Amino acid sequence: MRTIQWLIAGALSAGSVAAVAQEAPASITAPYAVRVTGARLAQLCAADPEGCVAYALGVLDSLHATHSAFARPAVCVPQTVNNARVGQAVVDHLQAHPEDGARSAAIVVIEALMNAFPCA
Repeated sequence: MRTIQWLIAGALSAGSVAAVAQEAPASITAPYAVRVTGARLAQLCAADPEGCVAYALGVLDSLHATHSAFARPAVCVPQTVNNARVGQAVVDHLQAHPEDGARSAAIVVIEALMNAFPCA
């Protein structure tokens, strides 16, 4: 069974890993298998806020690394914003968009961060 444990094992508690590391069904519209859905991330955020922040920061770090090759990033988080605020942006988005439950959690996080911290 494929899992995302390798992505977040160092950052999350064992309970959190169990909550999100279960294989999610493949999305019908995505060209790849969705590993963690928005619904599973919402469960994690409700059960383990620190795990939620860790997941969001992992996506943010990956996004920043990917965008280093581009002239203009899609997310501009001010240096004054703390990690808890990044996690709260994700929680707020998940609560406002329950229809994102079947989508890839990483894509949902990126959209949440783009909306919360747009680049000028």
